[in-house]
Amino acid sequence: MSAKQLTITLIPADGEPHYKEPERQATIKGFEASIKKTGAKVAPEVLMQKAVGGGEWLTGLFIMDLVKEAAPYATSFLVYLAAVKGRKIRVKKGELEIEAGSAKEVEKILSMLEKTPKD
Repeated sequence: MSAKQLTITLIPADGEPHYKEPERQATIKGFEASIKKTGAKVAPEVLMQKAVGGGEWLTGLFIMDLVKEAAPYATSFLVYLAAVKGRKIRVKKGELEIEAGSAKEVEKILSMLEKTPKD
């Protein structure tokens, strides 16, 4: 991961479906589409199973380039968190890592991203 990138991990609430389940895949794909609308270049982590009955699934981890302003991420983060109580988002930029489960904690993530160099 370069200095111009960050990782986002979607953490499901207790009792949510496993990431291989269609309902969870729809959630992860919706988040990915939302983030792409910010103009960010995003690469989701994909797990592939090459066996009878195999397939491929998004895991909920994304590597993405920073955009000039972190604020556009807020909507994507907040929509994910608000949909199911207990969900969290973990964002890592270099050595900095913050986990958020509320709107107030999302503000801390946005602040971290805006204070880190983008060049």
